[in-house]
Amino acid sequence: MPPGTTNAKGPKPRTTPVRRPKRRQVLSNSERELRAWKDFIPHATTRPLGTGLSWFFQTAKQLIKIDIGILQDVIQSLASEGGLRCMQELVQQNFEAMSSQLKNTVFNMQVLPFLETVSHPDVLWSLVLEQSVGTIYNFLFGIGGARAAPLLNYICEILEASKRDESGAWRLEVSLLVFSRIVDLNSTALVQESLHTQAK
Repeated sequence: MPPGTTNAKGPKPRTTPVRRPKRRQVLSNSERELRAWKDFIPHATTRPLGTGLSWFFQTAKQLIKIDIGILQDVIQSLASEGGLRCMQELVQQNFEAMSSQLKNTVFNMQVLPFLETVSHPDVLWSLVLEQSVGTIYNFLFGIGGARAAPLLNYICEILEASKRDESGAWRLEVSLLVFSRIVDLNSTALVQESLHTQAK
């Protein structure tokens, strides 16, 4: 150090770290749609979907077409407690008390989209979803076929009335696929008297 000079170096001033604002997670349209659909699933036993059943099952049908990850999320959500409650509300409607026109509307808007969702090839052949698919189809069967019998009876009635329609073949194909899967996953299905009529 040259003579006559002083050490100008002192303690370094403390610097306050700059806090950078957190980036908000940007969701894609499909992710927002999936989140909205999942938020619609009731988490309490007292909140039925009511008229929202149509939107719920139609949206599920559309969501599974986006990609395999969303498909898996949808099916796993249907196999959850809340998802099963939505299915319960669907299949335990009083179909017998409905007019012919209402029966057909409910089938097109609610039941058919649901059947198309749970019978999609990527759903049925997925090893990842094997347990969730089993849960869904076992639920549809019910104890001793208690859920399957009235549901399949209603579906058969719809198919009989629409067999001359252009959409009749597709309705039949989807319904048969679901029925056969119920039988495959429930060894007692074919011995249930209540299902013999539908099986024929």
